[in-house]
Amino acid sequence: MQPYYQDKPANVDAHRQFLRDYGWMAQSLFEAAPCKKAAYEITEADWPRHEKEMLAFLGAEHKPDPKGFPHDGVYRNEPLNSDIVVDGLVMTDPEGKKRKLISISENEFYMECLPTELRFETPERIVMSGEQIAARWTVTGTAFDKT
Repeated sequence: MQPYYQDKPANVDAHRQFLRDYGWMAQSLFEAAPCKKAAYEITEADWPRHEKEMLAFLGAEHKPDPKGFPHDGVYRNEPLNSDIVVDGLVMTDPEGKKRKLISISENEFYMECLPTELRFETPERIVMSGEQIAARWTVTGTAFDKT
């Protein structure tokens, strides 16, 4: 038995007492913390309101959910001897740089720090669009097929 429970009843009352003690300790720590803080009553489960209040408290803005998610995998362009690896909303470009993918639509994604877009023509094929800036793999129309 853990030290907390050594002098407590051996039934459900012990758990209830633990929850009361835990609540008291948490409230004490909250009140003693020397920082800006906010308390939220969530029993009514008004999650949109809670989210708005928390974002305002943090000085953050709401970011909408992605419109789509890319298809994970390794995509290859044989003529360029180049691979793109997609893992969730992150890709590793042919130069080894990890870039966040930002959803434009269900099958199109902006690439962090590039004016190039990654478009899933099918789950098995990526085609580049947007503006090429330097690297050959960013040329509009360049295709990468899933390996």
